[in-house]
Amino acid sequence: MASSILYRRKRNMSDSLPLALLQQVHIRAEQTALRYKQFGIW
Repeated sequence: MASSILYRRKRNMSDSLPLALLQQVHIRAEQTALRYKQFGIW
Protein backbone atom coordinates (compact mmCIF):
# COMPACT_ATOMS: atom_id res chain seq x y z
CA MET A 1 0.00 0.00 0.00
CA ALA A 2 2.70 2.47 0.98
CA SER A 3 4.74 1.69 -2.13
CA SER A 4 1.80 2.56 -4.38
CA ILE A 5 1.44 5.95 -2.64
CA LEU A 6 5.15 6.62 -3.15
CA TYR A 7 4.85 5.63 -6.80
CA ARG A 8 1.90 7.93 -7.29
CA ARG A 9 3.78 10.83 -5.70
CA LYS A 10 6.74 10.24 -7.99
CA ARG A 11 4.45 10.19 -11.02
CA ASN A 12 2.78 13.43 -9.97
CA MET A 13 6.16 15.13 -9.64
CA SER A 14 7.25 13.99 -13.09
CA ASP A 15 3.89 15.07 -14.52
CA SER A 16 4.03 18.54 -13.00
CA LEU A 17 7.62 19.18 -14.10
CA PRO A 18 6.84 19.64 -17.82
CA LEU A 19 3.84 21.75 -16.82
CA ALA A 20 6.05 24.11 -14.81
CA LEU A 21 8.48 24.34 -17.72
CA LEU A 22 5.64 25.13 -20.10
CA GLN A 23 4.41 27.87 -17.77
CA GLN A 24 7.90 29.38 -17.60
CA VAL A 25 8.19 29.35 -21.40
CA HIS A 26 4.74 30.91 -21.70
CA ILE A 27 5.60 33.70 -19.25
CA ARG A 28 8.88 34.37 -21.06
CA ALA A 29 7.10 34.48 -24.42
CA GLU A 30 4.57 36.98 -23.09
CA GLN A 31 7.34 39.20 -21.74
CA THR A 32 9.10 39.09 -25.10
CA ALA A 33 5.86 39.96 -26.90
CA LEU A 34 5.33 42.93 -24.59
CA ARG A 35 8.86 44.14 -25.29
CA TYR A 36 8.30 43.91 -29.05
CA LYS A 37 5.04 45.82 -28.69
CA GLN A 38 6.83 48.58 -26.78
CA PHE A 39 9.32 48.93 -29.64
CA GLY A 40 6.49 48.92 -32.17
CA ILE A 41 7.77 45.86 -34.02
CA TRP A 42 4.57 43.93 -33.52
